[in-house]
Amino acid sequence: LAAALLRSRGVSPSALTWRMCLASRKQNLKHRAEHGGPPKLMDTDMFRLAATGADWVTRSLALCVSAELRARTFGLWRRHVDDVRRRRDEAGRRMRAFARPMLRWTSETAALCFVMWKRLAGLKAAWRRGAPPPAYPSHPVAAWDAFEAWAIGRRERKRQGAGRFDLGS
Repeated sequence: LAAALLRSRGVSPSALTWRMCLASRKQNLKHRAEHGGPPKLMDTDMFRLAATGADWVTRSLALCVSAELRARTFGLWRRHVDDVRRRRDEAGRRMRAFARPMLRWTSETAALCFVMWKRLAGLKAAWRRGAPPPAYPSHPVAAWDAFEAWAIGRRERKRQGAGRFDLGS
């Protein structure tokens, strides 16, 4: 009968644990508002009670800590999922915008951009290796020929200028 009366009044171990978690949360929020940060873990009432050796307090504290860890972990996971979804949607929007004809560039201009980008990467890689610029006889592109001549001339002019102004360092 006493156990039934205690449970009806909300003093079962689970009700006490829940009340202790809520009290700890309220104390934490109050401390944040007053001091601009969370309290030290050892300053909370729950840790003071646990230090007295009350077994149910220790179990309650462990439940509160595990619930807090689960909530934080879920929050981090939720943020990650939202970030992945946002990036995927943005990539889809950009791909759809790129695929629309005549909205930004014509398909020929887009294809030329990719060809120029690939050739520029090859040219820079050849320069890093000290090799001559690669040749593309099977697919001539006038814009690439003009750019390559300009880039090689610019590199040569830089080399000549560096030789003129060498300060002996």
